[in-house]
Amino acid sequence: MGRMKDKFTEEQERLVNEAVEAFIDDDYQYQEYLNALAESMGYSAPKSVTQEESQANHDAWWDSLTDEQKQQLYIDQEKAFKPIGDIYEQTESCFQAETDEKDHISNDMKGLNNQYGV
Repeated sequence: MGRMKDKFTEEQERLVNEAVEAFIDDDYQYQEYLNALAESMGYSAPKSVTQEESQANHDAWWDSLTDEQKQQLYIDQEKAFKPIGDIYEQTESCFQAETDEKDHISNDMKGLNNQYGV
């Protein structure tokens, strides 16, 4: 029985390893296909960008904007985040109402109902 179990375990391990290798190969081949497709369409192969390069690109873009464009970006950002601020204020007021109720309950327990052990 031990020999059959060992054979079965070896077979299962072999099948798992084959599946993993096939997945890795498929992923690699798919990436190679995408790279070849991009090159055939005239795009260059992707290159990694450092944090310094990214920051330099952003700074150059920001410096190229006029003051009016910068102001418009700020206004657009404020409009985009206003709904989030409204939701935050509504949520905050709900929490404040719950806190007020809890304070009222705890004050009540220390007040007249204290004699009843409530």
